[in-house]
Amino acid sequence: MPDFRCILDPNIDSELLYREQPVDPIHPIHIHLGGLFNSFYPYDWLEIAGSKSFKINIVGAIQGTTISIFLHTPKAPLQIIKQQDATLADEEIELTLTDFFPKPGQRLTCQIESSRPIDLESVSWTAISNSVREVKLGIVICTYNNEARLKQNIQQLIASETWAEDKPILILINNGEIKDESWFPDKRFYKFDQENLGGSGGFGRGIYETVYGTLKDEGITHIILMDDDVCFHPEIIGSAAAFHKKSRQPVVIGGSMLKLDDPTWLHEAGSHLNSIHGIATSTDIPIGLIEKTEALDYLGKATQYDYNAWWFCSLPTDAVRAVGLPLPLFLHGDDIEYGIRLKANGFPTYCPGGISLWHESFEGKRLTWMRYFDCRNGLIRLTTHSDNTKNEVITEVHRLFQRFIMKNDYGACAMVIDAYKDFCSGPKILYHKDFSNQINQLNQLYSKYMYSLVESDYTRTINDTSAKKANKLLKWLKKLTVNMAYLKGKSHTLLITKNTRYEWWVVPYYADIIVVNKGENFFFPRDYKTARKLRVELKEITNQHSDNLDQTINRWRDHMELFTSPDFWAKYLYSSK
Repeated sequence: MPDFRCILDPNIDSELLYREQPVDPIHPIHIHLGGLFNSFYPYDWLEIAGSKSFKINIVGAIQGTTISIFLHTPKAPLQIIKQQDATLADEEIELTLTDFFPKPGQRLTCQIESSRPIDLESVSWTAISNSVREVKLGIVICTYNNEARLKQNIQQLIASETWAEDKPILILINNGEIKDESWFPDKRFYKFDQENLGGSGGFGRGIYETVYGTLKDEGITHIILMDDDVCFHPEIIGSAAAFHKKSRQPVVIGGSMLKLDDPTWLHEAGSHLNSIHGIATSTDIPIGLIEKTEALDYLGKATQYDYNAWWFCSLPTDAVRAVGLPLPLFLHGDDIEYGIRLKANGFPTYCPGGISLWHESFEGKRLTWMRYFDCRNGLIRLTTHSDNTKNEVITEVHRLFQRFIMKNDYGACAMVIDAYKDFCSGPKILYHKDFSNQINQLNQLYSKYMYSLVESDYTRTINDTSAKKANKLLKWLKKLTVNMAYLKGKSHTLLITKNTRYEWWVVPYYADIIVVNKGENFFFPRDYKTARKLRVELKEITNQHSDNLDQTINRWRDHMELFTSPDFWAKYLYSSK
């Protein structure tokens, strides 16, 4: 089987996703297969699999054909490195690159030209490797009340060559309700229904059942974790499996994310932790529209990341046996925490070029109570994966708090305070499973800081795009002064944004904010009295827990082995609330 299948469906062809502009064509009819999904990145294969030779196979019915292989090198002229005249009549043409030593970021594309209509059946790349290990995939999908998208994805998967050739086992973890099950696969399919334990409880269940539970004797060697709110080409599953088959050491293979609502916007391709003393993360690639950022030149560098998000991430089952199961964090940050553990135990994470999918945009999601889990889970990770002192933990809490204060998001500040209180309660909070009640309580707390939109006379009205022009000096001043959030004064600027994750530095001094989300306006007025009150509350909570914080941190570290053990997960999954 090939390692990388090009996607040829003419109904979905789009510049910079599947095809690129032809380069000096000789014949009147031409196709240049490249872009995000059809470019082949050989350096990934050199570093991960040790491959120095590659071949491309073209099957179809074409007459009077010229096939060209192009080498794209960042910031260098395009090169033709292989060209061949051929006639295809339901036959196969193979072009081979022998002893080829690619550089980071280089990619290969294929241009096919003819004087007659081009009818391609398949175009695929293969990396020549000395050794191939056996791979049997288990695909774990975690779902919560998203039946329509789930049905579309699973039906697309079981109709694919990947399903027929790789013969993966599909494992569906259902945290919610599925009304119609008539479309479920009739083979190689398992479904596990459970109470809503969030993404971590869903993926944790899938990993547990695969390695230690119902499916432990199925011979599954690798697990792919995938969200239910994605759109994907099944071919990327075969590509991930191919890397596992040919990798020189056990690796983690992730997929980069495009926005579902903006299909050529590349959002992330593997991520790093910004600091061992903080919980923020970042990606190497330039975020934005591919045609404007030239992001294709940033892929294919075989970069080792701290983690890849679980919208698509594959790992060996041996890695689970070595590092344990995920933490039961409900949602947000479980993939980060687990990626850190994998890396620390010798399982590097890669996000190879050509493995991408679409995921719902984060910028359009109302976060509200989810900020609680962002903060609480981040503090757990910060504590258990480094030697941070209590002062560094407290500094991070205040940093998060100030980011929200500067955005007038007082509900998020309340989430930070609540999260810190629970963190200071110690590891016992992870035994809790009544999430519906907890979410209701968090919503009630957040709703205290939701305001009705009122008319006011503003000196100016701006959007976040124009506000982003703030320079480094202004950002430093905003941070130093906490954007004047605690000072008395009337708002004279209105900031309007559609991005629910807008950054604090785009907020002008003395500004009210409107977030436009899914047809609704959410109003965040500046209120220095509320800001001061919340600051006092955080200080009181910080002082209250200060004396015992070192002991709490040690308890979190001591409980890591318990929370990641099969015995804990068996009790967690099968016991009642």
